[in-house]
Amino acid sequence: MTGTPAASCVPTQGQLNTITFNELPPQPANGVTCKGVTFDFTVGGQPSTDATFGGSGPGQTRFVQDPSLEGATTGVLGMTFQLPTDTLQFGVALDTGGSVTAGFTVELFDVNGKSLGVTQVDTQTGQGFTFTDGQFNSPSGVSIKRAVVTFNSQAAGRFAADNITYDVPIP
Repeated sequence: MTGTPAASCVPTQGQLNTITFNELPPQPANGVTCKGVTFDFTVGGQPSTDATFGGSGPGQTRFVQDPSLEGATTGVLGMTFQLPTDTLQFGVALDTGGSVTAGFTVELFDVNGKSLGVTQVDTQTGQGFTFTDGQFNSPSGVSIKRAVVTFNSQAAGRFAADNITYDVPIP
């Protein structure tokens, strides 16, 4: 995003913020900054436009509602926080049904770029829903500067991420 951020895309310091992907018009997610989070999306290590901030995904699942950040599961989604956060939660839906072991994984990094570990998130189809989804919750007591999300491309071709919730500390 270039220029001045839309009013709905400015973070509120000292509290939890949630990105619901209705803050900006639909656009390629790579390079977009909203509420102090800069998104990057790569396929094969190269920047890609095959993920849309404000895209249409599965409609509604337990953890994802349109609009969302929708893209190809062959890609890698990165989120860099302007200020480190100690809370991170978000949902991911995959365009398949049933249960998927390791539907997606999340690697967290500290302010020095050191990995804080990788978390595997299994997904399942909730009652009354078509797509499989799961929710990531960061461990307590860690300061997160960056999160990198990879998807199970063997199980599904597309993903949607939504409701990215994190705290914005007062500097």
